[in-house]
This record gives sequence, C-alpha cells and structure tokens, in this order.
Amino acid sequence: MRMLAVISLTSPLMLLGVSAAALPLIAHLLNRRARRRIVFPTLVLLRDAAADQSKLFRMRRPLLLLLRALAVALIAMAFARPVWLAAADADAGDGASVALILDASASTAQIAAGISAVSQIRAAALRVLNDLTPGLDRANLIIARARPKPAFDEPILNIEALRDDVNKLTTTTERADFAAAIDMAATSLAARTGPRRIVVISDLQHTNWADVAVKVPAPITLSIMGVARDDAANIGMSHLTLVPAEPIVNRPAQASASLSNYSAAARTTLLQWRVDDQLVASTKIELAPWEQRDVVTDLMLLSPGFHRIAASVSPDDLPSDDSVGLVVEAVDRVPIVVVGDDDPSQPDGSSYYLLRALAPRGDATDALQVTHLRSDAVSDVTLRSAQAVLIGDVGPLPETAVRSLVNYIRHGGGVLLFAGPGPVAANVQSLAATALPDGLTPFAPLTLREDALVHIDEGKWSRPPLDVFDELSQLAISQLPITHTYAAGPLAADAAALLRYDDRTPALAEISLGDGRFMLANFSPSPRFGDLARRGVFVALMQSLVNHLRPKHLSNDTRLAGQPLSITISHPSSRFTALGPDDRTVPIQVVSTLGSATLTLPDASQTGFYTIFDGERPVHYLAVNPDPRESDLRQSDPRVLQASLKAGGAAVAVNGATDDVPLELRGRPLWYWFVLASMGVFAVEMLLLRKYSR
Repeated sequence: MRMLAVISLTSPLMLLGVSAAALPLIAHLLNRRARRRIVFPTLVLLRDAAADQSKLFRMRRPLLLLLRALAVALIAMAFARPVWLAAADADAGDGASVALILDASASTAQIAAGISAVSQIRAAALRVLNDLTPGLDRANLIIARARPKPAFDEPILNIEALRDDVNKLTTTTERADFAAAIDMAATSLAARTGPRRIVVISDLQHTNWADVAVKVPAPITLSIMGVARDDAANIGMSHLTLVPAEPIVNRPAQASASLSNYSAAARTTLLQWRVDDQLVASTKIELAPWEQRDVVTDLMLLSPGFHRIAASVSPDDLPSDDSVGLVVEAVDRVPIVVVGDDDPSQPDGSSYYLLRALAPRGDATDALQVTHLRSDAVSDVTLRSAQAVLIGDVGPLPETAVRSLVNYIRHGGGVLLFAGPGPVAANVQSLAATALPDGLTPFAPLTLREDALVHIDEGKWSRPPLDVFDELSQLAISQLPITHTYAAGPLAADAAALLRYDDRTPALAEISLGDGRFMLANFSPSPRFGDLARRGVFVALMQSLVNHLRPKHLSNDTRLAGQPLSITISHPSSRFTALGPDDRTVPIQVVSTLGSATLTLPDASQTGFYTIFDGERPVHYLAVNPDPRESDLRQSDPRVLQASLKAGGAAVAVNGATDDVPLELRGRPLWYWFVLASMGVFAVEMLLLRKYSR
C-alpha cells in the first residue's frame, strides 16, 4: 500500500494534555442530580413536561459534554504542533540541519524605540532554535562579520549549547560579509541528509545587502528574516583627513571630517576635536535632512612625533560611528628631494636655485629639509621618506630611477619635472611607458622653442596650489619673461592646466596616478632658460608647489574594523607588543628584515587607537574606524532583495521586520488548524446553549 502522507507531532509530550478532556466528564458527573417525581395539576403543565423530555433535549448534556471534551483535545493537539508530511519527507526519517547566520555588523547596534537591533536578532534566533526537534535536528551558528566565524565545525545536536552562544551575541563595529557567511553555511550543509535550511537573521541594512550575490545549491533553501525597524536616526562620521598629511610642528594644518545626517528630520550635533585625548576645538553643527557636509578646522601640533587626532559627535541611535580617528606624524622639517645631474653649488644649473628657493636660510631653521640626488642615485630607498620630488637638469633617467619614481607616485608621492636642458621628451615618455596602462603625461613636450618670448596669461588662481597668490603676486608672475619653452601636444583628458602662456601653450599642468600626482612645468629654473629663478616670486611659487605635492592622506594609518593591520617599523626588534583601544594586549605577528620589521595585527575588530610598543616605549599608533557604509540605517525592501537574490540563482524567501514565519523544516504545520477547529467547537457549544435556554 502506497503512503501518500502522514502527520508527525513536533512536541508529542504535549499530547498528555488530551487527558484534560476528562475534566468536562468529571464536572458532569459531579453536577448530576437525583430524579424526583413531580405531580403537575394541569394538562398544560403535563404537555410542557413532555416537551422537556423530547429526544433532542434529553441529549443536551451528553452532546455538550462531547463538544467540551473535543475542544480540550483539539487544543492539546495544537500544542503538540502536528506537521503534515509528504510521503518523501516521511520516508526520509532524517533530522533537519539548519545553519543559523546572525548579523553582528556595526549597524545592529542601532536603537529604535529603546530596543537594539542585536537584541531583536537574539530573540528571533531563539525562536528558530525552539522550532527544532531536540535529539533529532542539528544546527550550527555563524556570526556574520567582516570574516564570518562558525560556532562549530559542523551542525550539532546540542541545541542548548547554541542557545548559550545566541544569548552571548554582541554587536561588532565591522561590516558583515553575508556572501562569505552564506557560502560557509552551504558548505557545512552539503554533506547532510534530510531537510536543510540556511536561516539569516539581519537588520537588512540596505548598503550591506546591496551587493550580495549568492547561489545556494539545491535542495538547500535560504530564508532571510529582518528584525529592525526603519525609524532609527543617525549622524555618521567618516573621512577624517589632515592637510598636509605630515604637518610641521607649530604650523597650522587643516583637519576635515565628513558628517552625514541619515534621517528625515533636521538635526543638531556637537562636533568635538581632540589631539592626544585633549579637547582642542568644538563646534555646533546643524544638518538638514539627508545632508552630507565636510567640516574643516585648523589644528596645530606642538611637538614632533606621532599624534592621535579624533573627531566625535553627540551620541545618537548608532553609537559605533560617533567617532573617527587618524594618526599623523608631525615633523620639525619636511624632507624634500631635488634630482639633478648638475652641480648644486654652481649657479649655472637648476639645482642651485631650487635648493635655495626651498631652503633659503640653508640651516635647521628652514621648514624644508632638502636633499640633492643625482639621477643614478634615485631608488625606492632614497625616495622612501621624501614628501615631494623635484626633477631639474638631468640626462636620460636610468630605468631604475624611472621605476622608483612611478612607484613613488602610485603610493601617494608628488613629482614635479621641469622642462629644461636635457632629454625632457624622452624622460617623460619613459615615465609614461612605465606607468601604463595608466596615463602619466599631462601633455607631451615636443621640440624646444628657443628665444620665443612668452608670458603667463592665464591661471587657476582660485584653486591649490595657486590660491595663495594675491592679485599683486599674480601680476608679478604674469610679467615674468619666459624665453625657452617646449611646443606641447594636446592636454590629456584627465589632466589639468594650472598655468598657460599667452599662446595657449600649457605652462604648468598636473595629472593623478594612484594616490599621488605628477606635475610638468614647461619652464626651468636654469639660467640658460631665462632669469625666472632670480625673481622673488619664484621662491613663493616653489614653496606652494611643494606643499601641493606633499601627500594629503596617510592611508596606512587609517583602517576599517575587521581588516588586518600592517605597518613597517624602521628598526627590527624582538620586543614588539600591541595594545588595543581597551588597553588589552592584542595578537601581533612580526616579520623582521634587514633594517626594518613588518608588524601585522590579524584581527583589529575594535574601533579606536592601537598602540605599538617596543618594550615599554610606544613607537607607533594605528587608527581603526567603522565602515562609513554602516551609518545609513535604511533597510532593504524584502521583495526587492528577494527578487535580486533569486535572479542570482538562490532559492530564497525574505521576510520583513514584522513577519514571524515558522521554519517548516518538514512539511506544513497544522497547529493553527487545530486551534481554529477548537474555536469552531466552542462556537457550536455556544449556539446549542442558546437554543436550550429558550
């Protein structure tokens, strides 16, 4: 005989409640009364008595007793949680396997109506575990963070242990990698038999789910449950920068932070700036709905060495992004490299004038510490500490120098090449060829035009590096007689001409490469190309260009939570240790090489400042910030998210924050049908009681 389906009980012990069906019978027996003979004096009363003894009326007590017992039995069956199993599921006989993925990203710290999203995730996870059959179903727990971590190597039967882990769930300051977590869950369920389900419980923060693409192999199904409401208000902070990135002691530097109001109402917050834990500035900021604004303030660092700069706003519904930090190194003097094959002590070449324009006093009181290198001495090592590189009169650049210069620019350095004596066009072509496939040529210098007197006629005076010149300085620059220039090819599409001659030829242009920039000057300090270097405005121009070339960001000192951190210390040591923002020791890996050491923190999961020690002496700091994409607390539309994931090939159901959907691991639950049936039985009982009372 073929079995079509079967009913299974999820909680069979609840069938003991069927014994409560005897309670109506006991009540009936206790309320029975002995028969008495009654004599009626009239026929009318006798007829009424006959009607009272009709068959239906005599059956009223057994019928009501049966209905009440049936209602109690139906309620007991509902608590036993019966499930309608198809024949395939009934024959399988294997327990279900569930991989439970819990969102621990920074956005789950949001608080709406006094309730945090992470507490809602814990409660929803416990409900999922309660739907499992103890001793039969298996489950595992995966925490979704920057690098997802499973609680166990494979699904386990010990559901109680998973409940303990769920109750310990806390939010992180990281961005969750849901694609990696779902892939990990699918791999752990691949070898299991029986029903298999991946359940993701998340706040459905839209920027975290926008780029998630997964493909879950059949017969594994994916369920995504949302928990948080979309009414939390938040002001997010991000992109803390300092210009220049390596400021000079006792000279002002500009700090900038980006503030974003992620709410539909105008909000006011107090922005505070701290240097080495000391409050140095505060400003009240008013933001319109959904407004993003960069706020700038002047800071001054009073001593050389590393400093911790932090900006914070007033507490709001998401505490994890209320503060951002940056580590900068202040210096007494800024190292600059001038490359030239001429003698820097002789006034017949560019190097002589460049050194004196950048360091007029020629001693330690100059803010710029200038080093002169011949072109064959240019290497990664000699450029490592340079804040800017100026190339004057050189011969053909060696291949090693070309590679080092391009690498220097890619990693945030700035290079200015003067089109003076020598093979300028060939050197520019060598740099451009090495930078391929990226462009590194603002314009191509062609042939040298000698004794062709031109003047600077046009400049971008309102933008750096020319915004420091007032009208009188601009007039002085425009009156400079330039006698030697190069014919120029067309300006590159991604280049900017900062100065132009009166014949429209570019006089100064720049182009970006990686994190750095390359500037090409169609003039030269060489006295053979004119007397430009002898003019007083030349000093101000060189100082401004060098300041513009200096790196604007210290990207290696700003990291996002959950990413490994790596830095290079200029000296090896066997005593390196690291303390996290909570002043606890964190694991550190050290790889020492000749003359330096590379330090890696594998798991920088906390935001704040990390301190690197050599013995007991702090030698470096690192700043870890929250991912700015976690600040926008708007949720993904469940229908849109479901359609997007299905388009990627996943069998998925996405439920919104107000949905409380059972797992249905084996067939269709029937408990609500038994509840409805019991309510129907009570309704029939009420109708009969009303009829009998007439």
